Amino acid sequence: MSRPWGYWKDWDNVRQEVAEIIARFGTVPSCRFLEIKGYSGFAKAMKQHYGSIEAVRKMLSIPDGRRADGAWKPGHWTETAFKEVIQGIIRRYGNIPPKDRLLLDGYPSTVDKLIRRHGGYEMLRYLYGLPEWEAVYPPWVQKEKG
Repeated sequence: MSRPWGYWKDWDNVRQEVAEIIARFGTVPSCRFLEIKGYSGFAKAMKQHYGSIEAVRKMLSIPDGRRADGAWKPGHWTETAFKEVIQGIIRRYGNIPPKDRLLLDGYPSTVDKLIRRHGGYEMLRYLYGLPEWEAVYPPWVQKEKG
C-alpha cells in the first residue's frame, strides 16, 4: 500500500506498524524477512529514515531475538510465522528444497535451524505429503541412476 509523503517520519505511524508486525510475527524480524512478507515499504523506510531495523528495535526497546553470539533464540519466530514461511516455500518450489537452495535464494539460516527443530527436511516433507527432494539438473549434466 502506498503511504503519503512523510508518513514514515511520523513516529506514531512507525509504532502502529511495529505493533502490527509484532502481533503477526512475535517480534520485528529482519528487513529481508519483512520484504518477503509484504512489508517492503516499512523495511525500506526504516533503513532510509532511521538507519536500520536494529536502530528502530533499539528505539522502541524491542529485543531482536538474538543471543550475544548472534544466533537467533528459538522463541524468535512464532509457530504461525514458521508455518507461513514453510507454506510460502512450498508454493514457490512445489516442495521443501535443501538448505543450500534456500540460502542461495535468500532465506535466512534461521529457517534451516527451525526446519531441523521440527524434525528436519525429510520429516517436514512427510508431514506436508511431499515427495523426496530431487534436484533438477540442466540437460548437459546427467544424474547417475543407481
